Amino acid sequence: MRVRSSYKAKKLIRIAMEIEDDKIKDIKITGDFFMYPEEALTLLESALTGAEADEGVVREKVNEFYAKTGVQTPMIAPEDFVKAISKALSGSA
Repeated sequence: MRVRSSYKAKKLIRIAMEIEDDKIKDIKITGDFFMYPEEALTLLESALTGAEADEGVVREKVNEFYAKTGVQTPMIAPEDFVKAISKALSGSA
């Protein structure tokens, strides 16, 4: 099942995901935000791929990613990514 969402925090976050067997099979995160270093966005997508399609699990993965990588996302908090992904999972694009 393909799901999408757009979430407006201080910056726009767009999510496009493929969900299969209640797991995130594929995820693409785009928007008008910045992430330093830039390659960290691909690493975040990789960290979420294969995770359960559940808000609590997504929150855990995103927070773990931030803690391990020290990535910086000016004007975007880890919770903003969680909200954008949760919005896609709930079907409210």
